[in-house]
Amino acid sequence: MVGVQSLDERGAIGLVRDNIRESSLNPDGFYNYGYLLHTIAYWLLQWLGALGFHRDQVSVVAFATRFICLISYLGLLVAFHLSLRNWTSPWIRWLFTLGLGATKSFFFWSLITHPDTLQALLVYCAFWTLASGRAGFSRLTLAAVLSGLSFGSKASGIFSLVLLATWWSVTQLLGRASTSGQETVIRILKGGVLVAVVFTTVWLAVNPTVLSQWDHFADDMAFEQSHLAYGHGKKETANLTVWLKLWWADLGRVTALLCLVGLGGLLTRSNSGDRATRLVDPSILAAIVYCVVAFGFLLLTVDMARSRYLMHLTPFLLFLGAVGTAQLFRTFHRWHSVFSLGSLVVALMQWGHVSQVASQAAGRHMVYSSPLLEAGRWVATHYPATTRVIFESYSYLPEGAFQNSVRTGHLGHAVLKRGRYRVAVLNANASARYNWKRSGTKFGDEDFKLGKADGADDAQKFHRWLISKKSGWKVVYENDVVVVFEQKKKPNPKPQL
Repeated sequence: MVGVQSLDERGAIGLVRDNIRESSLNPDGFYNYGYLLHTIAYWLLQWLGALGFHRDQVSVVAFATRFICLISYLGLLVAFHLSLRNWTSPWIRWLFTLGLGATKSFFFWSLITHPDTLQALLVYCAFWTLASGRAGFSRLTLAAVLSGLSFGSKASGIFSLVLLATWWSVTQLLGRASTSGQETVIRILKGGVLVAVVFTTVWLAVNPTVLSQWDHFADDMAFEQSHLAYGHGKKETANLTVWLKLWWADLGRVTALLCLVGLGGLLTRSNSGDRATRLVDPSILAAIVYCVVAFGFLLLTVDMARSRYLMHLTPFLLFLGAVGTAQLFRTFHRWHSVFSLGSLVVALMQWGHVSQVASQAAGRHMVYSSPLLEAGRWVATHYPATTRVIFESYSYLPEGAFQNSVRTGHLGHAVLKRGRYRVAVLNANASARYNWKRSGTKFGDEDFKLGKADGADDAQKFHRWLISKKSGWKVVYENDVVVVFEQKKKPNPKPQL
């Protein structure tokens, strides 16, 4: 079932399998993401191999990579909860931890191979390291190691440097009472050099081929930049409203509203004089600056808006929201009973959201009888292993079911004519952004909904041709998301020379 939900997962598992077979960690020119996830999976599979597992088997590799993502998700929840111990009361910690755990993007990508949950864990642990004790070079060094690892998992980890720079500079400036201005500047510069050296060293340690394959790295970074700025298969446009709607839908209205109220609470002050009420706290300020800079980059340069691009920001926004909520309780302590009753209601509403997100994730990942899987099993049981099959990305075919199967991103005239295929499998995940049947209709009804991707008109023409009599193809299986075509007549054999 690898690749049914994410093409990135199929690519990552393929790279790790190649690494296992070659006993190498060469990314083979792939630098769209960092190689930390692949590296961890490689060594985990070496250990599994020592236990007798087949290290290069797809199911074993998928287990290893998904396990890393799941552990990263659970680790983030633990780190988030523990980081709030010095800032909030226990019930606020649990309330916001539950909100983070029920975030749709985190729940989904914790079950699929992708570096987002790993990166979010590493960035937040770098922040937790800084916020959990007194400022010092040893603490800054550890945070720089985690920061370098986050960049080694995904390029947006570069923004963690903003986190470190802000925290270190503010802590030094606040400590000027015991040092001269010149000494403060020198300490800030020393910290900057230390972070730069450690960050770069750690990044190169988990991505050692970057320097020898710099052209590949630069090309992939340029592609990612242009891809995010343009869109996936079509020109996309994003603005502040689009991003906020994504964030709101990702968190769910209860958690999002609670977070916004808490962020507003950061502006209030009480007379308790504890750490969370200081006008300028290095950790609070660092988290704010990090969110502003990272989100500003998305807002100004990324038009392909996706909720997972906010995953490294969400824990920080919820942290700030939790601290702000605690601040509101301190400021309006006379209303404690009202706030307590309200929090109970919020917790119950959040639990309902958790159940909904969990059921949706189960439906996408773990249901044995999903339409995509049912279609793949039908094809496998109705055609011999020698059948020439072409299938679109996100389609499912049981591993090893066909000796001559070909995957294509999107099926069209040119692709279909290149091979002598007997079976063609189309699915909505790959085709809907071009053209697909409307809900409740059959493909043969020709009641299509034209997508907005570049080439949508050509895709609709191809689909109309495919169901016409002159095409030589017929529909043999169909459900809401998959249509299977079979060639009416076997392809003519190649002429004998």
